[in-house]
Parts: sequence; C-alpha cells; structure tokens
Amino acid sequence: MYKVTSGNLKTIKQTDENFQLFAPVLHFFYIFFTKKECNASSFTGKYKQMKKATTLLFLFCSIVSFSQQEVLINTKASIVNWKGSMLFSFGGHHGTVNFKDGKIIKTNDKITGGNFTVDMTSLINTDGDYSEDLVKHLKDEDFFNVKKYPTSKLVITRVEYQNNGQLKMHANLSIKGITKPVLFEAKLNSDSTKLEAKFKIDRTDWNILYGAKGVVKVKDYAISDAIEFDVIVFFGEDKC
Repeated sequence: MYKVTSGNLKTIKQTDENFQLFAPVLHFFYIFFTKKECNASSFTGKYKQMKKATTLLFLFCSIVSFSQQEVLINTKASIVNWKGSMLFSFGGHHGTVNFKDGKIIKTNDKITGGNFTVDMTSLINTDGDYSEDLVKHLKDEDFFNVKKYPTSKLVITRVEYQNNGQLKMHANLSIKGITKPVLFEAKLNSDSTKLEAKFKIDRTDWNILYGAKGVVKVKDYAISDAIEFDVIVFFGEDKC
C-alpha cells in the first residue's frame, strides 16, 4: 500500500510552489495556443484544476514506482545446466553455461516479468573431463554458432501463480537470432532468494539441425531433438 511520507508531502509542496512561480508563463501559453482571452481570475480556476491534476498524476506515478521493483540476479552463483542425449542409443552429454545478466520484475511482491541473458561463450561440458573437441563443435555452426550469436535471451512475458506454490511462466526464448515462445514451471524458495526451473525445447525450432532424426541417414547416429535445461537462479549481489 502506498504511504504518504514527509518526503512525498515535501515534493508536492515544491510542485505547488513551482506552479505559483510559473503561473504567469502558463497564462501566456494558454492564450497563445487557445487564441482565447482569459482574465486572471478565470485562469486561476483553470490553474487550480491543472495543479490538482498534476498532483494526482504525481501520486499515481509514486504509487506505481513503489509497487513495482526490479531484482537483479547473482550472475556468479546462478547457472544453466544443459543435457543432450542420443536418440536410439545410450549416451549423451551434459554441461553448463553462465548468465551474463538478468533480473526479475516484481509487482506488489509477485513476479510479473523479467529478462535474462546467457553468455554462450561460457558453454562447457561437465560429463567427465572437459572435451575441447566437443565444446568447439557445440559452439560452431552445426549447433549454436556462438561466434555469430554470442548470447541467448529469455524474456518472461506472463507469470501465473499456482495453488501448489509453483509458478507457470510464459516466456520468449531467443537462440541463434530466432525467438520462440516457451512455457515452463518454476519454483521460488520461501525467502524469495532462489528460483529453479526445468524445461525442454525442440532444438530444431531454433534451427539447430545437426544429427536431427529427420536429417541423419543412420538412426543410430541420431541425436535427440530435445535439449533439457535445469536452471538455478539466485538473487542478490555477486558475492561468490
């Protein structure tokens, strides 16, 4: 709820003093633009109406600014875990990619939006030893074309709070310059410092076609079209 504080009242008082100071100027422009004569007493009434409207507008803007806030993520602690699998054989790879920046928008203490940027140059595998050949392949044109598209982005467009405490998030995901809508569930911890989400995408929707089942001729070499993401986001300063 919006509270009128001494600071608000001081600003409103200052606004009133400014109106008093510029009233003659406003009077001149009123006559100039409307081409109507207006005596001082008549203009005083119009001035009071303008002052009232401006005060209400100030209060409205103050309420909006107080009820909505942006919360930055901790980019050093937050992480995106990814997983890719073979389609008809056992095997696959998994790894991580780091956030470049991100924030959520809260309105009346509820998440209503947000945007996140992922640094694709930080992509690595974590299944066993680091594989330079694998990472290089994932970054080239066959997969994410990181040289041309060094970042991927997720923009939250709508959030639905569920009865089970889960959040259903509608978002736009941009990879390789292609933006597609995605829908996933997320969970916020009790003190609102950590957000977790798991979801899968069909990589072919973002033109990542290498090894796709409709492309390869030998099915044993086919890679699943699904990429799995396990996202963990922490909020607050980068202290790590």
